[in-house]
Amino acid sequence: MMLSSISETIESYFKSLTAEQILIMVGIGLIAGFLAKAINNSKGGVIVTLIIGIAGSFIGPLILEAFQVEGLGAATKLVASFVGACIFAWVSGKFSN
Repeated sequence: MMLSSISETIESYFKSLTAEQILIMVGIGLIAGFLAKAINNSKGGVIVTLIIGIAGSFIGPLILEAFQVEGLGAATKLVASFVGACIFAWVSGKFSN
C-alpha cells in the first residue's frame, strides 16, 4: 500500500509542474549539478553536469514533496536540488565503477 501512495505522490507532483517551473528547475539544476560534480569528483563535461543537475533538480524537491514539506522557496529548492544531485552523482558513480 505504501508503494502506491508514493507512486501517486510522484505522479501528482509531475502533473502539477508548469513549463516555467520546469525551466526554473533546469536552471537550478545546472548550478546544483556543477556543485555536486565538484564535491563528488565526478568526471565528464558539460553534458554530465547537465544530466546530474537536472536529475538532482527533480529528485531533491520530489524527496521534500514525499516528506510533505510545504512552501518551498528558491533557496530551499536550490539546497534540495543540490542534495538530489549529490545523491544522483554518488549512485551513478557506484554503478559506473
